[in-house]
Amino acid sequence: MSQATRSSAPPSLWTIIVMMSLILYVPLIWLAWGSFHELQSDGKWVFTLRWYGELWGDQLVWQSLSNSFYVAFISSCISTFLGAIVGLSMTQESIWQKKFIQVSTSISLALPEIVFSISLLLFFFILNIPLSLNTVILAHALFSFAFVAMTVTARCCLFDQAQVEAARDLGANDTQIILKIILPFLSPALFTGWVLSFLISFDDFLLAFFLNGIGSDTWPVKLYSAMRAGLSPKLNALTSCMMLISMVILLSFFYLRFRKGKEAT
Repeated sequence: MSQATRSSAPPSLWTIIVMMSLILYVPLIWLAWGSFHELQSDGKWVFTLRWYGELWGDQLVWQSLSNSFYVAFISSCISTFLGAIVGLSMTQESIWQKKFIQVSTSISLALPEIVFSISLLLFFFILNIPLSLNTVILAHALFSFAFVAMTVTARCCLFDQAQVEAARDLGANDTQIILKIILPFLSPALFTGWVLSFLISFDDFLLAFFLNGIGSDTWPVKLYSAMRAGLSPKLNALTSCMMLISMVILLSFFYLRFRKGKEAT
């Protein structure tokens, strides 16, 4: 009996994959390379850390980085808290209420971010709320909340309601059920949603650009301001640092997920 052979991908597909990879990653590699080199007067490129040294001494850059971390951390915590409430509602409400929650939390996903930014700006203007990092935090929390809610909702679909009924039969109250059954079950989704919300907030530009106050620029806004002055090796260093931070956060997340899954097995 002949053994079935696995069909291979057509050459055209590999060509598209290679071209997409080149378009995506070659500019990033060139950008990182340029941050470590300087063009001499004789036309030769030499290795240098000068641009990172100038970046290190720029207090405005460090302030914008601190603002980005602060906004991302607080907004992701708020988004995760709201996502946990949605998750708890999904395990306790009726079918039509679950559908209503799913639809209401998914509206912001279909709404363009530019429209979301302008509507929030108009909202703060009507209420005479001054723009600051607090308005950026609120905007990021409301925007990324839907992503956290979707992650938690997907986890809730796997929840066995019989666990709650068994806990009630054994005399557990609502607080004990939430703390000892539901929250431990939702913890992987909550952690994933927190990291996703953090990355969305840290890299976001539109909301921060429209809703930040004077002197409260985040790192993406600072990067945009530097680009308006023209491309420079210092800008390459700034962008490389931003990519490195995002990659470290993302790789740490995958490492923790892999380690946790390995311990579970």
